[in-house]
Amino acid sequence: MGTRNSQIDNFISRQCKRAHKNKIIGSIGTAQDSMSSMYQFADFVNENSFLINVIDDSFSSLKNLLMNVDFELANEFINYRVSMELSKATVERDCQVLNFWLAYISKCTKPQPKLLVKNYKNVTIIPRFTRTYTTEQIDLVCSHITDRNSFSVRICQVSNIRVHELLTLRKLEEQAASIRVLSNIKLQAQKFKFLGFSSEFVLYSVVGKGGLIREIAIPSKMVEQLESFKLETPSEKTDRGINYIQHYDLAFGKALSSSFSSASKRWLGWSTGIHSLRHDYAKFRLKTLFRLLKDYELAKHVVSQELGHFRPDITDTYLY
Repeated sequence: MGTRNSQIDNFISRQCKRAHKNKIIGSIGTAQDSMSSMYQFADFVNENSFLINVIDDSFSSLKNLLMNVDFELANEFINYRVSMELSKATVERDCQVLNFWLAYISKCTKPQPKLLVKNYKNVTIIPRFTRTYTTEQIDLVCSHITDRNSFSVRICQVSNIRVHELLTLRKLEEQAASIRVLSNIKLQAQKFKFLGFSSEFVLYSVVGKGGLIREIAIPSKMVEQLESFKLETPSEKTDRGINYIQHYDLAFGKALSSSFSSASKRWLGWSTGIHSLRHDYAKFRLKTLFRLLKDYELAKHVVSQELGHFRPDITDTYLY
């Protein structure tokens, strides 16, 4: 039987993109997440094809096995993922993706029950307080990756940028922040953005989820080095299937995330991913703002705006 290769990855990618085009899968980001889950599933199928009850040799290719998966094999995969002590959100996403695959892609003719995460009693919710790196740990990770990657990590660390948002980074005067009509505590919170952030900083902006352009603060001591990465001519880049116009030659996206995680696992023995730096930023800023404002709810609203959420209930997920 063939192993998973670029042809299999392309096959999965086409199915997920077609589902997005047909509005079976919502956003491009969800389609990308679906691909990630299906790549994991393809590896599992490749290693456990004996679980599929087929006789015809025509099923012997990995692609045909994926086209004929049934509930039993999908169920085995979810149990395997649970045994890895992944987060409940990850297992839930795997269930959703496989339900889509069983309903729209698989040629299996018998009725297929739905995979429901609540049926997996041992799903572990990984404590969110593990999403924390000390300054010394970040220094260690950065010392074992390239200088370009290291500087991009530092930018993420101080500014709460997502790795794909590095592609959209620009000076605030070149890319104005989105205007939102705010009232009450949200309007009050807007006045305190970046309070106590640093003695000196420069405002830049990035394009976040939903096309929202938000301000970010970069410490003045990092600006000169950042500007040394500025491109004379903006360059077209693609990350996870989405096109961007890059203005700074920074490391970004999936490649940067993989570099960070690999170095973290090798030198620390674990990784919570580069995205966890946003969690660290949120916790640090909340402590700083609460100390200065003496008002927890107001401080949380300020952090939510700095993160680009404008909803403090979402910010809660970043604080543990």
